[in-house]
Amino acid sequence: MDAVMAPSTLRWMTLRGVVRGASARAPVVSVRVRVREYELGPLDAAVSDLGGRPQVLVGVDVLDQLFAAGFRIAKA
Repeated sequence: MDAVMAPSTLRWMTLRGVVRGASARAPVVSVRVRVREYELGPLDAAVSDLGGRPQVLVGVDVLDQLFAAGFRIAKA
């Protein structure tokens, strides 16, 4: 998955987790995401430290678009 950052005005959003009442504020940037030949965006993306792990967190709205394009999630 490639992500290309586009210039944007710095904005902030509140991230809510699965723990009731837990939240964090994070800056937001606009990005375009490409998975193989399929491109999404521009999308709002929160910038947050994931503890140095190379992972990407996407919302169900992004997953729905990928599923509609024929992508599937499967165990490797």
